[in-house]
Amino acid sequence: PLIKELVPAAQNKYGITPDSNEVQIDRIFPRSKGGSIMLFLEDEITAVITTKTIIKRQKPIVLVFHDKDDGMWEFLDGEDVNEENAAIVSLSEILEIDNSLNELAELPIGFGASRDGEDKEWNWFEIED
Repeated sequence: PLIKELVPAAQNKYGITPDSNEVQIDRIFPRSKGGSIMLFLEDEITAVITTKTIIKRQKPIVLVFHDKDDGMWEFLDGEDVNEENAAIVSLSEILEIDNSLNELAELPIGFGASRDGEDKEWNWFEIED
């Protein structure tokens, strides 16, 4: 039989069609964390930017950026972010707060997504300079 080598999926890039032999492995949170599936390619300990109001669950995540310059993820509440209210947490921690963010796992670098409320649909957009 013909054996086809599978290669890890490349990081999402706008306008790039992945090779047909790329494979993506879904990551699973430890059972102690609820055992839910993590669809992001990044490691679960990847640092992401958010706000203290999101961590305290006072406001929902309604704005997400996958930064063009460094590939960093930002999960925001739609308000201005400054040093006083900014926070850095792991990707797994932000997914514990809102597991629906898995819908954005394939958001390419240089794109963002917004929604009108916690239970609303995400609208993707390209980040402009």
